[in-house]
Amino acid sequence: MANIKDVAKHAGVSVSTVSNIINNKETVGEDAYRTVMNAISELNYRPSLLARNMKSNRVKFIGLIVPTLNGVYKDIMDGIQRKLEELEERDYYIIVKTTDDFPTREKKALEAFSNLGVQGIFLVTSFKRNGSQYESVLKAHIPIVFVERAFNHTEYTSVMFDNRSIVRKVYSRLFTNGFSMNDILLITGPTQFSSEQDCVDGAEIAISELSPESSLARFAVSLNEIQSFGDLMPFFSKRPKLKSIVISSDRILDSLVEALRMYGYFDVPIYVLTGDRWADCPLGSNIHYVHRNAILCGRQCAELMLDYLRKPILYENEQLVVPTEQVRICEPVVELRRCEKLRLLLTASPTTSAIQMQVRGFEEQTGIAVECQVFDNQRALYSAIQKSAESRNPDADVFMVDYPWAESLIHANALLPLGPYFEQDADFIDDFLPIAWDTFRSERPGDLFGIPLTIASQVMLYRKDYLDDPQLQRLYFKNFGIHMSIPRTWTEYNYFSRFFTKEFNAESPTEYGTCILGAGPDGLVQEFLPRQWSFSGNIASKREIVIDSVQNIRALSSLKDTYSYSYPNVRSFMENEQIAEFAKGNIAIITTFNSHINSIFADQFSEIADNIGYAPIPGSQSLLGAWMLSVNAYSKSPDSAVDFIRWLSSDRVSINSSIMGSASPKKSAATSEQIKTIYPWNIFQSEIFAKARKREVLHDAAGRMLSIGDVDEIISEGVASVLYENMSVEVSLGIMKEKFSRLMGK
Repeated sequence: MANIKDVAKHAGVSVSTVSNIINNKETVGEDAYRTVMNAISELNYRPSLLARNMKSNRVKFIGLIVPTLNGVYKDIMDGIQRKLEELEERDYYIIVKTTDDFPTREKKALEAFSNLGVQGIFLVTSFKRNGSQYESVLKAHIPIVFVERAFNHTEYTSVMFDNRSIVRKVYSRLFTNGFSMNDILLITGPTQFSSEQDCVDGAEIAISELSPESSLARFAVSLNEIQSFGDLMPFFSKRPKLKSIVISSDRILDSLVEALRMYGYFDVPIYVLTGDRWADCPLGSNIHYVHRNAILCGRQCAELMLDYLRKPILYENEQLVVPTEQVRICEPVVELRRCEKLRLLLTASPTTSAIQMQVRGFEEQTGIAVECQVFDNQRALYSAIQKSAESRNPDADVFMVDYPWAESLIHANALLPLGPYFEQDADFIDDFLPIAWDTFRSERPGDLFGIPLTIASQVMLYRKDYLDDPQLQRLYFKNFGIHMSIPRTWTEYNYFSRFFTKEFNAESPTEYGTCILGAGPDGLVQEFLPRQWSFSGNIASKREIVIDSVQNIRALSSLKDTYSYSYPNVRSFMENEQIAEFAKGNIAIITTFNSHINSIFADQFSEIADNIGYAPIPGSQSLLGAWMLSVNAYSKSPDSAVDFIRWLSSDRVSINSSIMGSASPKKSAATSEQIKTIYPWNIFQSEIFAKARKREVLHDAAGRMLSIGDVDEIISEGVASVLYENMSVEVSLGIMKEKFSRLMGK
């Protein structure tokens, strides 16, 4: 293989010049740069990662010591890796050793990592008594983050699960469901581990609160996946009476199921503490997973480690507990049969597709047939709902309602108040993200006219491999005098788009810089409003129409520039068409709604999946996309319609819907780390929602709210005239102002 000296000789330059180019230093002249790059290509030279690391100490290794790589520990490792991969430097690598809970193996692993000179160690300890064995590692200034298990003092940094609270809630829910505390068997690992003792403490607290006369039935086994079977068999050979079992770890689940099977216990409910799981009962209807946020645990471990590595002198040990807000041991089955058929009015979207694929489950449970009428676009659906209200048509039962329509449909008495069905169900309300209720809150205090179905925001997808390319970085700096980075403003977005458009840069690896949503009215409005807000523009201010303001001129001019770098044939493009073109690999950056992006594992992304980056849109003021399910005020079967909405809002159905491309606002789905694995842009969800904006609400001279459709039509026509007909920005905004004046009666 060629080495750096070979490259220098072939290019006729010094070794230091080649080194500067490899390390992306900007002090090298353009001629020398191109000569060296040609030599590197001709000799197929690849710099040695280890050699560079020995010289620069840039690549950093972190040790991970776990009992096994199965179950919850795999999730924890996933969380650590995800956090490290988000770093811009991306220079951390994990080395893993497993101990199977043998202290001798852990001791050898600690010695090996210490000799290797790792930056830090994540550790699930196998030692059961004290922490003296770690002193030599800590004295070598190698930080340790204890995971899942810790010793009872505060001189170590640790991240634990809240096992005590979780088991307490499980026991409380079982008691509420009719189980006697004496009927529940708790199986844990050795209680010398803090994680296992916490489970015992949680069960005892629940018993003392709910049934003080009862006593805790428990049994301790090895946490080794195979040895635990040998521990369990003698216990079950005594034929104990079992009505339910709670176990502290999914590591012993297989052994427990096999031991129960051997002795004829086939239907005993088992509640098992596990990591992140999207499906509840893959092994049988009697097994219920109690989910813990294991991937989040890993992320928090990585954050603590990085805090230390960045500021070791100022660092103070921390002890974090990963919360588990929701503990569900099973969800009620809908059993009501109050009508023969329900009819739904929906609009074409990933959410609607997810509903259609799952309604069979509701039909099987209730005996109620579900008919879905799907409209091609939002305006057609809105018109159908309006006509239904005007004629008091009882044929439809459930409406899919976009949040900007809500107030006008409420004032038209089209929607049934749902307060009487849900006002006493605080748990149901609390299971949704708070922003969902904030978005759909009615102007009428105390009234509830819909249940959140989906909530989405705009997100930016870009080719991160281009940002990491030294040659492109160098050329970008040469063209614009600034370093290439993720666009934070619309001006930067247009620089980025221009650079990656071949018409303006012959060396661009893509034909087009971007691809806008070009269809009217919805697509063009979605493109214009975030730019308008970013430039502080409005349609009206203090009852005065200001659509022709300087701010709006800047916003529309920015969009016009973006269009000049866009894939050209976009007049019919909405999210699906836009994303399909981006996935082909010939577009560098887009902004789109996250609820329309297919899973990163979808076939369409197969060629570029690992090269897709994601971030909040420029200006950070995303247009909020939100839908709710409402009941027709004139439905013949409102109770069954509400039952359907409850079913569709259950954790299991919401998680399934999100996996199939919807964006459920249920906490269980929105915070699922596993769903973020296939829809990684959702890691920005809370950040984006915090800055997302609702649509500007306009009223006419009589105080009546203007139709969102009419407002969108005016904006869309104005934007289209600039983009497609080359009308000047100022003239177009002036025409918009005249139309808004007539519409508002001014």
